[in-house]
Amino acid sequence: MHYNSDELNEILSIFKSESEEIIQELNDGFLLLEKNPNDKTPLKKLFQLSHSLKGAARMLGFNSIQDIAHKLEDILSYWKNDDVKININFFQEIYDLCDFLSVMIEKSVEQQSNYTDEKVLLFIKKLDNFLAYNHMIPVENSVKTEVSSFAKKQMDISASILELIFITERDDDVIEDAITVMVDNVLKLQEIFE
Repeated sequence: MHYNSDELNEILSIFKSESEEIIQELNDGFLLLEKNPNDKTPLKKLFQLSHSLKGAARMLGFNSIQDIAHKLEDILSYWKNDDVKININFFQEIYDLCDFLSVMIEKSVEQQSNYTDEKVLLFIKKLDNFLAYNHMIPVENSVKTEVSSFAKKQMDISASILELIFITERDDDVIEDAITVMVDNVLKLQEIFE
């Protein structure tokens, strides 16, 4: 959808204002959960907030914000299950994530396009790990379970490929940095398959 300059500025202003409110409400909701992880009441509201942020970001083409909000939705959906225990070790990561989302919102609005950097993939990988590596431990398995070597290889391969895709889609002129990251990831993939 194309907007004239005035319309776009107004839409971005509304997005920024509403997104800042969402981030504040996310922080508040996660604080409630951290204080009482057995009360899952805040989860529904947190899920709705993440969903709203994802939708608003998608409308403006802010794909990095959308991707992170989507991963957050996945975790909140998982936590809503009655047999899943909320791991309190997760909360500092979430507060860091909310701070990073605030920066991404600010930068995306400022440049009027998707803002991304290497932290996007790092946060997405961390959020994936909370599901794949049982950092959110089901109640009946209160002892941390070991991940199979196959599952670990799958996660490492996915992370490396995502980072390679991200590097090839960058718009900047930092070719040397991109080549270094690509070489590192190719070497990681080589180690995985040895």
